[in-house]
Amino acid sequence: MCGIAGIAGQVLNPSLLTGMMDKIAHRGPDGRAKWESVSGFQLGHLRLSIIDLSAEADQPMKCPVSGNVVVFNGEIYNYLELKKELSGFYPFKTSSDTEVMLAAYLKWGDAFLSHLRGMFAFALFDLSKNSLLLARDRFGIKPLYFRNENGYLLFGSEIKALLNVNGLSHSVNELKVLEFMCSRQLDCDDQTLFSEIRQLRPATWMKVNHKGEITGTGEYWTFPDQFGTRNLTPDVLEEFRSVMNETTDLHLRSDVPVGAFVSGGLDSSMVASLAARRLPDGYPLNLYSSVLGTMNQHEENRLIPLVRDKIKNGINHDLLIDDQPFLDDLYSVVYHHDEPIGDGSMYAHYLLCRMARENGVKVLLSGSGGDEVFGGYPSHTYSFLGSLARKGHLATLGSVLNTYKTTRPESSRELVLRTLQEFSPVWLRKKQKISSFTDMVSHLKLKTPLSDQKYYYYNHSDPWMANYLNCFKSWTIPPFLHYEDRNSMAFGVETRVPILDHEVIKFAFSVSPQALVGIQSKGIIRQGMRGIVPEPVLDQKIKHGFPAPLHYFLTKNISKTRSEFESAVRDVPFLDEKECRKIADNYFESKNPDFLPIFWRTFSLGVWYQIFFNGKMK
Repeated sequence: MCGIAGIAGQVLNPSLLTGMMDKIAHRGPDGRAKWESVSGFQLGHLRLSIIDLSAEADQPMKCPVSGNVVVFNGEIYNYLELKKELSGFYPFKTSSDTEVMLAAYLKWGDAFLSHLRGMFAFALFDLSKNSLLLARDRFGIKPLYFRNENGYLLFGSEIKALLNVNGLSHSVNELKVLEFMCSRQLDCDDQTLFSEIRQLRPATWMKVNHKGEITGTGEYWTFPDQFGTRNLTPDVLEEFRSVMNETTDLHLRSDVPVGAFVSGGLDSSMVASLAARRLPDGYPLNLYSSVLGTMNQHEENRLIPLVRDKIKNGINHDLLIDDQPFLDDLYSVVYHHDEPIGDGSMYAHYLLCRMARENGVKVLLSGSGGDEVFGGYPSHTYSFLGSLARKGHLATLGSVLNTYKTTRPESSRELVLRTLQEFSPVWLRKKQKISSFTDMVSHLKLKTPLSDQKYYYYNHSDPWMANYLNCFKSWTIPPFLHYEDRNSMAFGVETRVPILDHEVIKFAFSVSPQALVGIQSKGIIRQGMRGIVPEPVLDQKIKHGFPAPLHYFLTKNISKTRSEFESAVRDVPFLDEKECRKIADNYFESKNPDFLPIFWRTFSLGVWYQIFFNGKMK
């Protein structure tokens, strides 16, 4: 994993690329280099050495056969298999996955993208075509941003690389302010909070010529059209374990020490447990957990010791999260994100990544994606019920509802109401959703109307499929992957997400939604990981999430928080300061967590604006 930046088109400023690279130098503490062509392309790379630590694997890397050049951020996990396949075709000189990419492009051209299994964002200069190919992995695990102005195109791994460069200005994208304030949506399409900056979409490629003109774009992968019908037979569960073992093996490929997050939840426990079993004998697995001390113990925290006891080769590291200087760190966290942050879990994750770097651990495995892939959210249950209703499977619906009333935390009445909601037309649900946002925007001074929000970015005739796609492409995966990348790269650490592998997705789509959801949630994990993950972890009924006491952080020193809040919302054109103070009064006087979302999102937006428009840092 690294940082990349580049320019397509002629620019008169010879230090422009250097300045762009300086802003993301934290992504690549192990080396930096540049390359430029005579025709107007410049590529920069900041290296974090993970695979093949030698200087021969440095980038930008040039193909000795074709003259093509690549800068690459990420990991190609199946590089050894591809290298074997291409061994008689290409004269390999390194042990890196980067060189395998150059060989694969030489062999298959643009179609080489379909051969790659991993997380990546890259820029590849094709000498014969005198053009640049930009591309991003299937799920957007690795970021890539660009801006196209004044006859040239700039790109980089982070937004900040494209701000305040070459006299270019930037402005607030009001629609994205609305979407964050109302529903915490970010990174759900090609737009960003900066009107001039766009992101390359996941599973997408883009070609740029020597004048900085975009000459073509396209998708190279899409989700399957529908789910299968297979149930959780012994053969299917064995196949599930095989798929998870394979993706774990691939994600353990590293020439540096590896660690894993452990929260006590299903997903992180599965990933850590499988990783510990798949590591060669004698190799330790560093385990990182955020735990609560002075406050009541988080329910999932109570399960962490059970996971650790089962992992015999683990080295345990605990972060006492409620004893951290949240307000002192806030500006730094938001700076690294280039966006306001949604909640306190992102801060806990940030601190764990810092701890890993201090321990000399440069790779961390995460359980992110488990809920989205295997049906872990309540919305998966509700959309599954709505799907049964939409398809007229009323007998099955009645049977499932009868089961859920004893296995799920919701009342029978709530389950029925949720089923009806998922069964209702999208236009009606959107109208109801937008209406519910009214109280969240009374303090915003925007020209963009509330109704411009999409919320349901991805529609489908099947409620289950619509929910699945929205979770993946809009609601949860985009912001989660954003903080996985920014928090880790702030400290030169690489996070890997084994569940977000397209072969795992392919397997998930081969079984029925009912098999995924099960009688609680993520039924396939609960049944398939018996004997691997501790029973109490598999049998927990309620999803608690990453422990991060945001309400506690904000109310343990109210005078300091109020002062920081008022400073953050001052001189922000789209915030009404008087109304913002009312929001603060309501929150602090009541100390009611129900007022937390509107207070916190306003606070976070204000900090973001102060950093990137008023130049304020602590």
